[in-house]
Amino acid sequence: MTSLEISIFLTTLLSIIALAVVIILLGERIRNAIREGTKAMKAQGLKTLELERKKLALSTVQVTGDNYLDILNQIVLDVTGKPAGIDQVLRVDNIPASHIVALGSNFEKIIFTPTRDAFVGTGEGQVSSKVSWYEVSALTGGLFCIEELEAVYRLLSNDKVLPRTQKWYIAVVEEAKRAAS
Repeated sequence: MTSLEISIFLTTLLSIIALAVVIILLGERIRNAIREGTKAMKAQGLKTLELERKKLALSTVQVTGDNYLDILNQIVLDVTGKPAGIDQVLRVDNIPASHIVALGSNFEKIIFTPTRDAFVGTGEGQVSSKVSWYEVSALTGGLFCIEELEAVYRLLSNDKVLPRTQKWYIAVVEEAKRAAS
């Protein structure tokens, strides 16, 4: 091979490598643009779905003074798999966080709250870290369970403001565990 052939070969090889690098860089930019577009479309779709769900919930969720205990019992049954037998609500408060405390048939306290972290500890009104918390969401407790819990809270409370959340939590604190903690 002559020097001319070698230089043409090397020039062609370097051109192919440079073209490959440009294609890779452009491909990565295109992939990033597709990812960002997908995220934006997903967020928009979820927002639209949430608005439609809220509109439907307003027309279907009917919480009254006569049925709120049935609604709480149904949510506990759906989430924990065990009937609670709630026959009274002990308190509804927003300190340390928004919550409803109900009394079950075996004298266990059932705590409903959108923020469980404020209730785990050893202080007064808190529960032991050994107590199991159950997540309440549209996946675990029915399509409109969050809206139903919010409606019960607003029905029983003077505080009509709640944090916007898609999850609530339930803790079932048995009498023996309450005495030990």
